[in-house]
Amino acid sequence: MPTVKKIMLTFLTLIIVLPSVTTAHAAVLDEKIDGISSALVVDLKTGQVILDQDGGTRVQVAPASKILTTYLVLQAIKEKQFKRSDRITINAQEAAFSNDTVHTPIPLKEGQKVTVEQLLTQMFLQRSALAQVVFARLLQGSSEGFAVKMNDQMAEWGIHGTDFYPGAVDSTTGAVTEAHNELSLREMAILVRHLVNEFPEVMKIANLVKAEVPSANGPITIENQNELLTRKTDYKFEGLAVGIMPNNTGMILDTITTLHGRKVAVLVANDDGGSVFDSAVNILNAINDKIHVVTLPAHKAVGKISVQNAIKAGKQTIETQVATSLFAPWAITNKDVTVLMRPILNLSAPLTAGEAVDRNEMVYIQGKNSTETKNLNDNIEDPPRVSLVMRNNVKRVNSIMMFWQSIQNWFGNSEDAEGK
Repeated sequence: MPTVKKIMLTFLTLIIVLPSVTTAHAAVLDEKIDGISSALVVDLKTGQVILDQDGGTRVQVAPASKILTTYLVLQAIKEKQFKRSDRITINAQEAAFSNDTVHTPIPLKEGQKVTVEQLLTQMFLQRSALAQVVFARLLQGSSEGFAVKMNDQMAEWGIHGTDFYPGAVDSTTGAVTEAHNELSLREMAILVRHLVNEFPEVMKIANLVKAEVPSANGPITIENQNELLTRKTDYKFEGLAVGIMPNNTGMILDTITTLHGRKVAVLVANDDGGSVFDSAVNILNAINDKIHVVTLPAHKAVGKISVQNAIKAGKQTIETQVATSLFAPWAITNKDVTVLMRPILNLSAPLTAGEAVDRNEMVYIQGKNSTETKNLNDNIEDPPRVSLVMRNNVKRVNSIMMFWQSIQNWFGNSEDAEGK
């Protein structure tokens, strides 16, 4: 029969893990901010959701294609398929498309050569759909082939039913197509988190206030469309993506800032023409004083375990390998942060201090009830995890003692069997 401990582990796992895969979402704070269509604030390191205002509804997200394209380009650079300094020749269809100022504000000529770095810069600072089309050809030979790669990548992250199409242009005919690129802000945050955590160097481009890039008429200077980079606020914002919603009904902003010493992604969608830049500041003002950071420290003892063939009798202490920090309301303190630890079996001496004996255990905040626990541990992906290590060295007994212990264990097991 299952033990009480196993039942509790299962119950807590359901409480903590299920919110990340169901349609009903919680968050650390239950806030409704006026004047904002939808918003999401996420801890970039842990994926913990701090604020969710209609963040689970899918909308056509213009910046999503740009961010996903960037991820796949940087992945290809990492795999040495090409370099940032490589020069790409613009073809006839791409040159024609570049004259459509609705989709790309920087015209280029057929036969003109542009570096990978320059295309990335255009894409980040001025929403250049042309750069996406050129990268699609470079990586997969066509926009159609690249669309498959994009949707496959989203599925690999657990996001299904997407319909990405780079740059909204047919790579063969040059005709503008109807691109969907629909994601919820939660799904968008997963994309942002992978890009920034796996390729932090991308922020060097995203944070450029302005840059010189080539055009059909010679070099021109373009400016970053994220107004928060130069606006004076109480927060240090970093760039990422700004996009127009379908039919120019509003704007979408993906930006990064530091909140209580931790990097957070702030995603905002306004479909009523309101300023997404003002909204981002208003969101942070609304939540800043209501939360703080709680920590499960490194070397925190979390339990004792049995170790076979150990000289020292009794159970041995295990502790956290590294610190893990999470956001929480002020009523929650460090003592409420703990580890959801599974049973550790069949450990045998010798073991050394600091040796990992249990990897990837779930870190969570224990609330006053199941609802609060669920809200505090809402994550866009897997919850944060920590490895558990031995606190002390555990020496092994010599062969004579091991033989004696085995005899004792055998007799003990035999007596238990007879008693039953």
